[in-house]
Amino acid sequence: MSSYQNPPFRCLHLKVTGSTNDDALELASKTAPSDGFCIFTDFQTGGRGQYGRKWQSEAGKNLLASYIFQTAFLKIEDVFSLHLMASLSVYHHLSSLGLSGLKIKWPNDILVSGRKIAGILIQNSLRANNLVHTIVGIGLNLNQEEFSEDLDAVSLKMLTGRDYDPRDQAESIYGHLMRHFEKIKGGAWEEMLPEYNESLLGLETRVSCETQEGNFFHAVIKRVDRDGKIWLQHDGKLLNYAFGELRILPAFPEPPGRPD
Repeated sequence: MSSYQNPPFRCLHLKVTGSTNDDALELASKTAPSDGFCIFTDFQTGGRGQYGRKWQSEAGKNLLASYIFQTAFLKIEDVFSLHLMASLSVYHHLSSLGLSGLKIKWPNDILVSGRKIAGILIQNSLRANNLVHTIVGIGLNLNQEEFSEDLDAVSLKMLTGRDYDPRDQAESIYGHLMRHFEKIKGGAWEEMLPEYNESLLGLETRVSCETQEGNFFHAVIKRVDRDGKIWLQHDGKLLNYAFGELRILPAFPEPPGRPD
């Protein structure tokens, strides 16, 4: 058993801000915060999700947090380790709360029984094509009980009937992040990859996909590799896509102009 002990949780709470990721990037560029330093807010006016979507959250209802990590030691080709760290940390945190039906949607959304409960946005700062620091932005639905129908989202309160304190949740996630970050610093981050794949939404099942060019097709998810590419079986062939080149869809869309 590891004797590693987390350093004390250090954080900055803001009532309102534009984006905690932007705040964290600015702080990291001007100072040298300790690994895991967290900025969280009750409400952000410019929060972002994957694919440039706006992150929707009622004021004071959810966890909107960004964690800073010093990553100059990490090779650029190993950057997917940070996605493994973030997604598995939130996954383990929610597991510790007794939730079942948890899955990771490639690359790092967290779903419960097919409904989104958490999203992660990772931003890396580079200098001369080398990592300097990394911001792990996490949005976790805590106490909100109504969401737009198109989101198909769920919160902890909707699942358990309990209220949750954002700071307590931020600190618990910090503990998981730090333990996984130690694996990255120790060069053992690929140990996280099998668990990530075992928890992957749609593994060995047929899913709907959309390419960056707008092409739709069905395929079977086989795995995600150490570079973060997803491997699919389609028409007897193995295909792979990097994040941003492909979206896994909840349903196969109707072709444009198809008659009723």
